[in-house]
Amino acid sequence: MSLLINLLNFLVWLPVILLWVVLWPFGVLYHFALCVAATYSLVKKGQEVLIVQNSGSDALTSSFRLQELPLSQERLIFLDYANHKQWPWRSLPARLFWAFGPIAIPPRFTPDHLPAVLLLRPFRRPKTFSFGRRSKDPESKFAELLAALKSS
Repeated sequence: MSLLINLLNFLVWLPVILLWVVLWPFGVLYHFALCVAATYSLVKKGQEVLIVQNSGSDALTSSFRLQELPLSQERLIFLDYANHKQWPWRSLPARLFWAFGPIAIPPRFTPDHLPAVLLLRPFRRPKTFSFGRRSKDPESKFAELLAALKSS
């Protein structure tokens, strides 16, 4: 009886594992394609910082001080998470946020991780900085963001 249960358990999980092994490379290719597209369409134009804020929240986090960022407006891309259902599905900044941004599970907790900054670098994975209520150590993340912006 135990052998039969083990065999059934194996037969149930085998398709799940095989499906994951087959589909995983497509996810890797999708993320790589997003990085290449971001390099050619945003970073080459000088837009290298994606900021996602939630205007629907009562107050922005005090640790996130946008005016202290040493950036001109031409280098910034803004997204408002309160309107995330109206974002065009083909929009590259929206795709970058959904792929690399601070997405919480369950998704209703995502606004608690905002505001967030995605620092786009040529042919690399974007570096994510989250400054929301549920973020860990936002002050050191802000210092790390400032150092990364000064070095780029």
